[in-house]
Amino acid sequence: MDTRAALLELADQLGIDRAAVVRIPSADLSLWSTVPAEALPDYLRALGDAATRQAGKAPLDDTAAIHCQRCGPVFVHPSIAACLPMVNGWARAIGCPWCAIRKAGGYIPRPRVTCETCASFQPDPVNPVAGVNTCACGHGTHYPMQRHGCGDFHPDRDNEVNRD
Repeated sequence: MDTRAALLELADQLGIDRAAVVRIPSADLSLWSTVPAEALPDYLRALGDAATRQAGKAPLDDTAAIHCQRCGPVFVHPSIAACLPMVNGWARAIGCPWCAIRKAGGYIPRPRVTCETCASFQPDPVNPVAGVNTCACGHGTHYPMQRHGCGDFHPDRDNEVNRD
């Protein structure tokens, strides 16, 4: 059987968008034919997840929030978050599956965070606990406990981020 046809059939069985298989360059198909059959579903899932991220959406299984040093708060698979060190209540990573999307200028869906725990939080001088604060990164004003998505959220004041 043709390698692409076999991959398309497997993608259909796994519920993975066929477009991810169609985009595999013909020159790479010979490499795919050398992958053991039991490993193909995982390869196709990874390919489908990458396509989903490129479309600006989190894969369905990516339900854990982590803090990537370069991307900020992002969603990843819970098994990834479980093996990361916890710092100030956040699983921390030096890089993540979203780094390539960020570098390409793509959209990253964000976990919802609150300003009150961010290093860039500048409390309202009149009502520091509940007043509208400002953001040192220039993201406007939010109430300290208002949940919203923010790519520049830094969970502690000691976190210096090098973004490439």
